[in-house]
Amino acid sequence: MCTDKLLNDKINAGKLFKVGDYIQEYNDVLEISLPCKTIYQSSGLEVHVRQKHNDYLKYLTNISEIISNPDYIGNNPKETNSIE
Repeated sequence: MCTDKLLNDKINAGKLFKVGDYIQEYNDVLEISLPCKTIYQSSGLEVHVRQKHNDYLKYLTNISEIISNPDYIGNNPKETNSIE
């Protein structure tokens, strides 16, 4: 319950906003079991990308489209039960 309140507080404060949904199809393709939930982007992501990954800044405006219609779905080999 505390996690839900914290999440709602961050959403209401404009610190997080919805960019997509993690769907069962991704689990089926990757043969993993992650919870199907809403995917949020933090308000600070643009600053982080600008400072650390500037070449990818152009993709931020399309992040919802990328999540809902990915060209690639894969596992991060360094992290179990992960997606990239």
